[in-house]
Formats: sequence, C-alpha cells, structure tokens
Amino acid sequence: MLSHDHLLFDRIDRSLGTFALFGDLAGLSREKIAQMFASHNFREVARDSLSAKAVWVSVDEWNCARYDKSSFSLRCRAKNVLDYDSCTIISNKMYLHASVARHMPSVYAYHFARTWPLAELKYPQDHDFAVIIRVAGTGYPRNHEVRIAANARDFARLVAHYRAKYLIDHTIVSEYFTDPYLFIPAGTTDLSRGLKFHLRMYFLARANGHGIFCDLFGLDKESQNKSVLPRAKILTAKLPYRREDYDNPLIHDTCACSTALFFPTHADRIKNADGRALDLPSVAAQLRTINAALRSLLRFSDPQHMNGPPARPYAESDHAFEVFALDIMIVRRYISGMLVDPCVVLLEVNDRVGYNTPPDALFDRMQDDFLRWVWSNGYAPCL
Repeated sequence: MLSHDHLLFDRIDRSLGTFALFGDLAGLSREKIAQMFASHNFREVARDSLSAKAVWVSVDEWNCARYDKSSFSLRCRAKNVLDYDSCTIISNKMYLHASVARHMPSVYAYHFARTWPLAELKYPQDHDFAVIIRVAGTGYPRNHEVRIAANARDFARLVAHYRAKYLIDHTIVSEYFTDPYLFIPAGTTDLSRGLKFHLRMYFLARANGHGIFCDLFGLDKESQNKSVLPRAKILTAKLPYRREDYDNPLIHDTCACSTALFFPTHADRIKNADGRALDLPSVAAQLRTINAALRSLLRFSDPQHMNGPPARPYAESDHAFEVFALDIMIVRRYISGMLVDPCVVLLEVNDRVGYNTPPDALFDRMQDDFLRWVWSNGYAPCL
C-alpha cells in the first residue's frame, strides 16, 4: 500500500509540466534551455515519451530533413516549430520578396533587396548595379552555387552556367549592395580596414487560437546605452571591403565565420564610407517597419499559397511558435534619386537559425535574455 507521503509526492509530480528536447540546439546551451523550463516547474521527459506539455526542437544545420523525425510523434501542447508550409511564407526567399513587393511596394522599395527568379533572364539597367545569384530551392546546401555579377556580360555568362547545371529554375537573383556600412575592427580607426557585415537578428512568430503574434528580439530596447544586453550578432567578412574582387569570398561573404561581436554593444564601430557613425534611433525605426511587414505577411498571406490559416502548428501540437533568423544589412541607398543613409535592408529570413558563437561572456548573457524572451512570447502564452 502506498504511503500518504508517496501519494502526495505523486500528485505534486503529476501537476508539474513536462518538456522534451530534440536536436543539437543550434549552438544554444542545453543546460540553459533545461533550466528555463525547470524554473517554471517543468521536468524533462524522455524523447520517446507519448506526450509532453512543451517540446523544444532545433534544426539540424546540415540535415535536409530539418528536424529529428521522432519529435513529430510526441503529442504536445506547445512546440517551437510552425508547420512547414506556413513557415515558408517568410522563409521562402522568392515568395517573401514577391509578396512584399506586391502588397507593400513602398516598404519593399526601401527595406528589401530587389529579387526575382533567374528564369526570367533579365538584367537591371541601373548604372553600377551588381547582383548576387544563388540557388534557393528546397534540399540544396546552404550557400550552394553563389555567384556575383558586376555587369551584363558577367550575368549572361552565369545564366549559361546555371542552365548547364540544370539549376536555373531553382535560382534567384538579388540586388547586391556596393555601398554598405562597415565594421571597423578594434584597435584601428582606419576606414580602409573596415569589414563588410550583416546583422543576424531573431524574429518570433506565434500561431494559436488568438491569431498571429510576432516580435523582433530586442526591438524596443535598442539604444546607445552600453548597459543594454546584446540583441543581435554582427557577422563580418574576413578581409577589408572593396568593391572589386567579387569572386573573393573573404571580402564579400559575411557568413564565412562566427564572431563574438554583438549589436548594439559594438555599434560604435559601425561607420559609413564617409566615417559617419550609425544613427541607432533611425535603425530601430526602420526595423519596426520590417517587423510590421513580416507580421502583415504572416497574418494576411495569399490564400492560394496555403490550405488553411497563414501560420499554424503541426497536427501533434495544439499551439506553436518559431524563431527565425533575419539577415539585415545597413547600407546607403538611392531611392527615387534621393540618398537614404542609413537604410536598413532585409536580405532574407532563415528557418535554420544558427546561434553558434565562440565562447564569450556577452553571448552567455545574450542566451539568458533570449530564453526569457522565448518563454514570455513563445511558450507562456500557449501554456
């Protein structure tokens, strides 16, 4: 016969929430994620359990299957994964650009890199207009067959290259920015040593019975206050920027390596070509515009793209949210003959979110704040 104390413990234990973790966690600390759940009275269960109240699944960066398949057999109330079709509303590069261009043309003109399918076989007539060509179809490795064309002759040569490889129907062409803000390395003020960079920011979309909720991590906390926790990663190229040598990825590829640089913590090292410091309030205002555009797209997606609500969970979960990675550039850009400086531009939205960063105290603090944000805006409203 069970003792009174044992029955009491069993009743308390059953009242606790349960969680399960899947995947390699994309660079986040497993201990920190487990502690996030434990601090809210959740206990971990085995991945082969029948159910859990909350599930955390991380994308395998190198696996085209995207997620551990066993995670889809575990019934749960809240999961950090949106249905594949609904998440591609913003992570499908061609659909994203075409939809925003059609429904929000003024936002697209300022805050998106002009993009079209390579199969359309056209080259923009703008003066000094470079383009980046890349394979964007499902199942291809990241950064597969990326090329830059600086002129119409280069473009024609690359079209022939992609056609010969039977990739032309899976490839997109995007405007390539040749006047970016640069990151000046520590220990120098020499602009000629500035590095091309992009910001890796984090965008959360939640789908439940109350509709769609979206939030950009740290958007309301951008300031020049040095005490502000880092909100985004700054990813730089390895060699100083120059407009030439387009075939040199050490100069032009800002995804070449992970760095322990963060925004806005290190924003004072970001300058334009004239040495002007970054206007942080202007950047924050433009990020809000981008955030609103993505939210609108998720709420009012083209019904022909979907067979159901714009964003929704998989069948095994009642509610879902997902964190996406936004790749943001800050550039100087002429629009309708006027110079916009700074101009914040969204390059793409990634559903493979890599948090990997060299060991660093700032990244440790960022994880803590990031997980608080995920709990408050992702799990808590669903649970």
